[in-house]
Amino acid sequence: MLLYPTLYLASTSAGRKQLLDEAKIEYQLLKLNPHEETCEPKNSFEETVMGIAQEKMKFIILPPVEKEGTKIAVLTADTLVRTQKSHTILGKPGDRQTLAKYLQLLRDEDGQVVTGCCLRLYESQKGDWSVTKQSDWYSSTTFGYKVAENMIASYFENVPFALNVASGATIEGFGAQFVSYINGSYTNVIGLPIYELKLELGKI
Repeated sequence: MLLYPTLYLASTSAGRKQLLDEAKIEYQLLKLNPHEETCEPKNSFEETVMGIAQEKMKFIILPPVEKEGTKIAVLTADTLVRTQKSHTILGKPGDRQTLAKYLQLLRDEDGQVVTGCCLRLYESQKGDWSVTKQSDWYSSTTFGYKVAENMIASYFENVPFALNVASGATIEGFGAQFVSYINGSYTNVIGLPIYELKLELGKI
């Protein structure tokens, strides 16, 4: 049995929390200081997503130090989707009109979902936290998602939380019927590559 330091998840994503719960990985939630997320283009789409996850790490609010030598692991993550041909980045739709637009784009082009993850191991020293180990990685998955035009209204009624999901495409529950294929990590599409996370937790 692998033993991990206490894991703190700095995220409000319901999908990430659900994946950790289902994997029986114990964790606590960590707040972030208010900040404006940026998506400045890097050399590649993958590096852009990683940059956002790394930026979030700068705004974490660590718990108070209670005991010298305590170790905790902190995780930040970010997930973005883009179309494979036109390379249009699809964030969270936010409203029904944008959701319909994104679903139309995914009917015409397959998608690529990338999740960037930042994991930091902190140890309490002299009353403060110090980073002793760190790991940054990303997971990339391609997928097909085809919601017919006459199904969009029904899709929204059954998956209202899709407005807060990157691209609006959900592969669980009602949304599973629209998945034509997935090439890569299934959990990455939901928002957190669990297999890779367990490997990195094992390393630290």
